[in-house]
Formats: sequence, structure tokens, C-alpha cells
Amino acid sequence: MICCTIIRQLCDLFSNIRVSVGRQEQTKQLEDVQRRALRIIFGNIPYDEARRTYNILSLAERRHELGKRFFQGVIKDKSNVLFYLLPAKRDVELTTRLRCATQYPTIYARTNRYKNYFILFGLNHFQ
Repeated sequence: MICCTIIRQLCDLFSNIRVSVGRQEQTKQLEDVQRRALRIIFGNIPYDEARRTYNILSLAERRHELGKRFFQGVIKDKSNVLFYLLPAKRDVELTTRLRCATQYPTIYARTNRYKNYFILFGLNHFQ
């Protein structure tokens, strides 16, 4: 399938580049590329229907899943070079008594730049 082997790989490559200026416009342009590619490959099937039928995620969904999988890999592998950036784990005795227990504490940030930092974003959204 051409979409999954060539076009999708290029879109994923460019969608993982984190650029704060014009990011939404670039994401929209990449989504338009995927929309056109699906229209060329599958004909006049509506975009959402083609995605559902052939189990194709949108670029935003795929980027979210890739980030989640990567962050969970960082948490599981102590030899990962990013592991040392994680805060100390919570006490097991404390987490067993909590309703919504997480391994690592939630860190709050004031600036958007720091909120979107990979480790903080992962701690707040993926654990």
C-alpha cells in the first residue's frame, strides 16, 4: 500500500518535528497531504470513512500515539538516556492508598514552553 509505505512515513517524519511557530498550519498542511493521498488511492470515498475502513489514524492521533509509546519506553528502560530526567518515583505505600495513583508525581509549570517540554508533557498525559 503506497500510502502506508511512502507517503505516511514522510508525513510522520515531518509531523514529529516540534515547531512552536506555525505548528498548527503545518499540521493542517500535512493532514491535507494525507487527505489527498487517500482520495487518489481509494477514489471518492470520504476521508473519515476511508480512515475508519482502513484503520488509518489522523496525523495528530498518530503523533500522540508515537509520543505515548516513546515516553512509556523511557519509563520502562532504566538505561535510556532520558530516564535520568524523570523525577523520583512516589512511595509505593502512598500510591496504594490513592484512587488515581501514578508512579511519578505531577509537575506543574507556568509557561507554555515548559508545559510542552517532553518529560513534563509525558508525565502529565501518558502515565
